[in-house]
Amino acid sequence: MSREPQNGQDHIGDVEETGADMPNWDELQDVWQDTPPVDMAELARNAKFVWWRMRINFVLEVAGSLTVAAISMIEVDFASLSSVVFFTAFLLFGVAALWAAVHVREGAWGSAGEDAEALIDLQINRAKSTIRYIKVNNWLSVSAFLLVPLAYWNIFDGPEQFDEAQMRVIHWAYGAVMVFVVGFPLVTRNIIKSKRREIEHLGAVKAQLADA
Repeated sequence: MSREPQNGQDHIGDVEETGADMPNWDELQDVWQDTPPVDMAELARNAKFVWWRMRINFVLEVAGSLTVAAISMIEVDFASLSSVVFFTAFLLFGVAALWAAVHVREGAWGSAGEDAEALIDLQINRAKSTIRYIKVNNWLSVSAFLLVPLAYWNIFDGPEQFDEAQMRVIHWAYGAVMVFVVGFPLVTRNIIKSKRREIEHLGAVKAQLADA
């Protein structure tokens, strides 16, 4: 004969034992919130888009750097100290920009791999590349700021005379440079924070894949 439960006590004991074996849902929720799911298909589409964008930007940056170098060597007047100083600095700026175009993209040239882990590694490297790109361009912006007084020295000290309309254009051009120099670090500050969060998140997702 089976024993009937007395006052429901046996069932209560079963519930208590089952509850003791249940996971801590608060802890699981914390883990889920820390590492939200990643849409791998969207990540792959983004990787393909960035693949093309990187190469187009690189070609434009190299072309711009070579143009700066060519102008520096063609326009320099060796009879004028201001011209030599300005165009030497301008040439160095072009060389630095060319180096930066290559340096900031180290490790980020590849295409999406065949598995999820390779894709995540690529996206992490590209996020790091974006941070390097912004930091290097911050320094190039400072260099451009230092070029402005040298440019004015060359304008007023050089043999070529500019009329009022031409000087107005020059003032506006250098004013735009100043706005960019000041604004670029402010605008990109949040981008750096976003990319750092992305790197941390993708690193957590990669760790989950490794443990799976």
